[in-house]
Parts: sequence; structure tokens; C-alpha cells
Amino acid sequence: MLHALCRFAMPRPYSTLDDWKKICPEETIRRLTVDSGASNPETIDQGRVDELIAGSDGEIEPYLTAAGYDVPLVTVPDLIRRCSCVIGIYNGHVRKVQGEVPKVWRTAYTDVIGTLKDIRDGKMKLPQAPSVDANFACGAVITDHFGGS
Repeated sequence: MLHALCRFAMPRPYSTLDDWKKICPEETIRRLTVDSGASNPETIDQGRVDELIAGSDGEIEPYLTAAGYDVPLVTVPDLIRRCSCVIGIYNGHVRKVQGEVPKVWRTAYTDVIGTLKDIRDGKMKLPQAPSVDANFACGAVITDHFGGS
């Protein structure tokens, strides 16, 4: 009898709304994500946040790929999480205010892109994710019982 339990490590976004809230006031996030005429203008638009995060992660991944990392990352280092937050919030400003991005976010974005270029160019390395035994690459637990109970 073969018993198997497989927990696949699913890629996840490199940042979340909760991560954004650690570096940006909620009111700013709300203004960046809620459009005029929204059905609930007092609430952060999670769908818009998700779109901005997907865009920022897509902006990050070419740098990681060029540095030889497999993407999407399964384990997200804090550095990449912060990059995702900054790029997403910056892009929210660009989307919402059409070029009038506050200096603090322009500077943060420029710094993050510089960090990503350093990673791409091998001047910086990401912390290594825990290694996984190749026989259990999907986290499978397999037991094989023949002829017994």
C-alpha cells in the first residue's frame, strides 16, 4: 500500500498589504488604491493592492533571474519583501497622481532599483533558502508497505 502526503510550496506574492502598512500610512494606501466613484471609498481596495504587488514582483523578477535565482521565490527574504512594498507603493503614486510622486517615494524607489541592480550584478546576494532533499522536492512524505499490515 502506498501512502503519500504532498505539500507543494506555492509561490506567493513578495509582499502583502500588511507589509505595506509597516512602511506607509493606511490613509495613503487607501488614496492610492481607491478610485473616484468606488463603491466603498473609505476602504483600501485589496484588488488594486494585489495588482500593484503583482506588478512590483514582475519588476523584481528579471533582476533575480539575471542573477541566477529561480523565480518566483518560494521563500521571500525581507530585502525582497521591502523592494516589493516600495515598488508597489511608488507605482501606486505614479498611477494615481500621474507623475507627482512624493520625493521620499522617488528616493526609496531609486534606492530599491539600485539594490536590485547590485543583486543582478552579483555585488549583493540574497540569503539562501533552506535546501530541500531532491528526493522530497515537493515536501512529500511517502511510505511504502508491502506484504504487511
